[in-house]
Amino acid sequence: MLRFIARRLLYSIPVLFGILLATFVIARVIPGDPCQAALQERATAEACADFNERFGFNKPLVSQFGDYVGDVLTGDLGDSINERRPVTDLLIERLPVTLQLSFAALVIAVVIGVPLGVLAGSRRNSKTDVTTIVGANLGVSIPVFVLGLHRASSRPAPFPSPSTRRGASARTASSSSWPTSTWSTPCSSGAGTSSSTRCST
Repeated sequence: MLRFIARRLLYSIPVLFGILLATFVIARVIPGDPCQAALQERATAEACADFNERFGFNKPLVSQFGDYVGDVLTGDLGDSINERRPVTDLLIERLPVTLQLSFAALVIAVVIGVPLGVLAGSRRNSKTDVTTIVGANLGVSIPVFVLGLHRASSRPAPFPSPSTRRGASARTASSSSWPTSTWSTPCSSGAGTSSSTRCST
């Protein structure tokens, strides 16, 4: 048993290396500049030079892949471009929800899947067996995000309270009665930084 586990662990090493290599190659082949994606309008030539120097994009690809593998092995997954936070912290932050979903799926599989499997096995080639197999294949084939979108769309929207409706009506009435020139004046007049800031926000 221990030899079997050790052999499986050894087999997983080239698989993990292949995943890292494929991830690195895909990230380098897709169009786009990492500096432009991260800095956007602030991506000047000097800023991109500092960005490439900081993250090692100016190194040869072999050196970049070596640094990438070393960072992954030490648990350093880099920083998220959108969140501006370490990816490891984001994964740890979302780990409890992931564990809850995994536990719920395990409970459903044990409570529903095992009895249906026993029932289908005891009645081989029957309608129960065929129905169970078809239902199981459909459940496995449907992507998880499709089920999530269906669940989110089927959830009824909360009914607004009377006070909320009155507040929304008052805001709509006040905004519709506001003069149009008041909104267009700051943007068209160009009278200072504060006006342009209000328009842009």
